[in-house]
Amino acid sequence: MALEDRREILAGLIGSDSRIQFSETMPGEANAIYHLIDAAGLEGMVSKRRDSKYRSGPTTNG
Repeated sequence: MALEDRREILAGLIGSDSRIQFSETMPGEANAIYHLIDAAGLEGMVSKRRDSKYRSGPTTNG
């Protein structure tokens, strides 16, 4: 299942009154986005390659 399809399903499961915050996609280069996150003093980011397949658990994909 494509990443966009999985995100759409997940977004539909999170209610508007939920304590869970569903993040929006951020187009662009991961290094540039990370620089902005770091400059803002945020903890970090979780990313997924748009064309990657879903696999449970951590991977060594860079």
